[in-house]
Amino acid sequence: MQEYAHGFHDMKDMFLQFRASKGAKKAAAEAHKNLLTEQCHASISNLTMSEKVKMRQENNLEHRELMDDILKEGANCNFPKMHLISHYAEQIPKFGALGQFSTEISECMYKGLKDAYRRSNKMNAIS
Repeated sequence: MQEYAHGFHDMKDMFLQFRASKGAKKAAAEAHKNLLTEQCHASISNLTMSEKVKMRQENNLEHRELMDDILKEGANCNFPKMHLISHYAEQIPKFGALGQFSTEISECMYKGLKDAYRRSNKMNAIS
């Protein structure tokens, strides 16, 4: 379990772009807008078609890297659930199944309702 947790923590950076704050998303959108206007003002009239394609590919790569950098700077994975996962490997052998993931309690409470429904005619079970 600890091996999988370490693997997850090593790879969690790929999710940072989806956890960006509103401010980071706004800054990324502004940077995107500025980059597009800058690229539009660049003189491309005297370039050949292959040079234009190459320039467009370079611009797309630059745009992608800029957006990724801005979104990663404005994001983090520091929240309580991520920290709790690091303790699970120690707690399970000591105390058994984790309470918040056990269905034992809710299944017991639901049993009476299930039995009553089975005994009903299953038509208009509410009344």
